[in-house]
Amino acid sequence: MFIAGSPCQDFSSAGKRNEESGKGDLTILFAQIIAELKPRLAKNLADKPLTVREYLGTKIDIEHYYRHPRTYARRGVFSIDEPSPAIRGVNRPIPKTYKSHAGDTAMVSPGLRHLTSRERSYIQTFPENFIFEGSKTDIEQMIGNAVPVKMAEYIGNCLLESVP
Repeated sequence: MFIAGSPCQDFSSAGKRNEESGKGDLTILFAQIIAELKPRLAKNLADKPLTVREYLGTKIDIEHYYRHPRTYARRGVFSIDEPSPAIRGVNRPIPKTYKSHAGDTAMVSPGLRHLTSRERSYIQTFPENFIFEGSKTDIEQMIGNAVPVKMAEYIGNCLLESVP
């Protein structure tokens, strides 16, 4: 069994994606070890990533949403019929200066909005009855920095199954 965790900023779409900063060295080392060991990690894995619609079903009443990009060189409008990009620690409405990006899945329109904190927490797999405390900024940061609850549960269960 090989378990590892490392900073995601150098690889996440929410981060700067600067592999030269040194933060990503640990992740690259993990990948090299995994490539050499060739573990059998297919147990209970999904065939394909879930889309936002498949996961949230009727909990979300929109077709497209805005996610504030780190730079305007990246797209900001996403469809609920694709997997969610990384949930960031910031959650801003569409700025008046936002210019459409070629990768946007819809045009900016009056009905387009950003996801609510609760919707973002659902994507991070927090339970519906989870109570967040703190300022709006604190809550957004907690949601964005969280390890998805169901992922942690999955890993924990895999560890329990491996213990003789």
